[in-house]
Amino acid sequence: MGVAALSIVLVVGVVIAYSEWNEGPAPPPVAQSDGSDTASHEKLPSDPRAEASDAEMASQLDCLDLLGKASSNLALATDRKRFGIRSFLTSLENQGFNSLAQRLVADLAGIGAFDLDMRSYAGAQSGSAEVEQPRTAVYSLPRTGVHSLPLSRAQSNRVRDALQAPAIESLIDEFQADPSLLRRYWLREDPFDLDQATTVLGHAIRVRGQELYRAIDTIPEEVSFGLHELAVAVGHGVGAADLATLLDRSAVDPTTSWRDRRTPRDNTLAMVATLSANPGALQLLLTLGSDPSLGRRSVLDELPLPNEQTEAVQEVVHVLLAHGDRPYLPSTRAALKRWLPQLSALPLHPDAEVELATFAMEDVARELASLVEDWDRRVMHASRIEQHCQFAWDDETGPLLHRSDGLAAKMRRQDELDKRYEIAQRESLRSSQRWIEQLEPEAARILEAIFEAVNESRWKDAMLLADSLAVDAVDELLLFRALFFGAPMEVIETLIDRAGGVLPERAVLTLAAAPNEQALPVAKMLNQRYRLDLHFIDERGRNAVSEAVSLFWDTQFNSVVVDENVARWLTFLSENSVTMKPESGGMDPLDLVLQEMVRRPFTNRAGVRVARFLIDHGAAVGASHRDLVDEIAMADWDGYRQLIQEVPELEQGP
Repeated sequence: MGVAALSIVLVVGVVIAYSEWNEGPAPPPVAQSDGSDTASHEKLPSDPRAEASDAEMASQLDCLDLLGKASSNLALATDRKRFGIRSFLTSLENQGFNSLAQRLVADLAGIGAFDLDMRSYAGAQSGSAEVEQPRTAVYSLPRTGVHSLPLSRAQSNRVRDALQAPAIESLIDEFQADPSLLRRYWLREDPFDLDQATTVLGHAIRVRGQELYRAIDTIPEEVSFGLHELAVAVGHGVGAADLATLLDRSAVDPTTSWRDRRTPRDNTLAMVATLSANPGALQLLLTLGSDPSLGRRSVLDELPLPNEQTEAVQEVVHVLLAHGDRPYLPSTRAALKRWLPQLSALPLHPDAEVELATFAMEDVARELASLVEDWDRRVMHASRIEQHCQFAWDDETGPLLHRSDGLAAKMRRQDELDKRYEIAQRESLRSSQRWIEQLEPEAARILEAIFEAVNESRWKDAMLLADSLAVDAVDELLLFRALFFGAPMEVIETLIDRAGGVLPERAVLTLAAAPNEQALPVAKMLNQRYRLDLHFIDERGRNAVSEAVSLFWDTQFNSVVVDENVARWLTFLSENSVTMKPESGGMDPLDLVLQEMVRRPFTNRAGVRVARFLIDHGAAVGASHRDLVDEIAMADWDGYRQLIQEVPELEQGP
């Protein structure tokens, strides 16, 4: 396998590590109704929900004229709706509405619980429609806590055969022969699907759990069930008695919570039991102190009511209510009463009752419902345009699309760049996995030890182990990790010397995205001694400026300022004539900053300074930037006025 194929293992590891360092997900996409780009040229009925045949629809659309228009971009219309709801609810803060009161307004408006903290819809639409849409029940598994390699090819084949064998004894024999197998990663069909990441033991629980529990006494005693494996077992229907046995074989506190990768909501084993409709495990976990409803929220508001597991869900509901859990949302109470009429008296959670009594929410909810109806029309409008024009755009208008620098056109181009980049990443990762699987057992053990040493910042140990392995690609892998995680300078220099003094072309992007202040001094040193390619642009059209501004703000004492490390990076890059606008056709650094200001209005003060810097150092203002400024104006008028006062170039012309 080539160096590039193995180095993708590092790329994925860096992505995971960076997401863990920058805890919490990206905020919700931009969403706000603009009303300015509705179709003066679009031959479409004013109400896009009006019925029309495909032939009639096609005849009414001028697809070439619609290309690149914001009103024809479904992703942008959907994002505007989502952000519009969020912006409306956030605006209620000036009237004293706290986050719970805002969620209640959203629920009364009939859109479910649009949760500002969770960045998602936490419940079903609760309007007057005869058929309710199912709620979304989501939990995330805790991280595996494993830093080792996947199984080798020979090990993987043996374990797969044992998993498929009629008797569980074959699998137990493999575990007894080599207990370390259980802590290895289990390869997945999609190696980028992080939520499906599990250990060999976790996978065995998924496919042979009941048999495994019955044979638990034959599993080597040194094997302990971690939080990850316990969550997998609960989510896959482990009974109360078997769960008690697993807890006896575990050092885990059953009250432990973990943070969701995609949302800042806490998860617990009791929440997993609830959302996977496992009443027996839930009852046991509640007695052990595990709380399914941490914070000012109830898991009842997320539980699908009903679903295909109706009886199990009903039992879960009764267990929660007997435990004292109460819903916060009126729509949840109404759904429970319709489904379980015997629940004649079902109060809301006392906190929700207080908020409902404190604020006059009905008028506010009606206003939000009206806005949502308008946004829904615009989403459907864009959906029908894309449905009937996508083929024409894909086949006939590529060159025309690239002539437009409007926001919708750039979003389409960026989406295509990102898709091609992801495909290449997946193939490279699969190649590296195939290479790892073919390693001899001793080489696999050394590589695993290298990974563990790096994760523990034992750089000298990692380098000594790499010497014994004597594979050039491993040295490059170590170099990328050393750059990203801030290894001592002598380690970095040694690794570069081993590579013949040649730096990987992506090194500057790795450094610019690194979560440590040592990265910039390292970049300066590498530029002086090894001619670091500061101007590198990757397949997505991103350069070091793009990476540096991806998280341009920091919070200090309840204010938002430009992160000092980002400011130093931008100064260094501009002094070395790195372009502020890489020619990729997709979203450029100024787009990224303005988009973040739309998504997170509290970053406006820092964003103004970064936008001013980018324009002062060569970032040309285009249509996409002014489109985003329009979005800022609708989301945060005070922030908009500050922006155009400091950066008048961004104001729309007459």
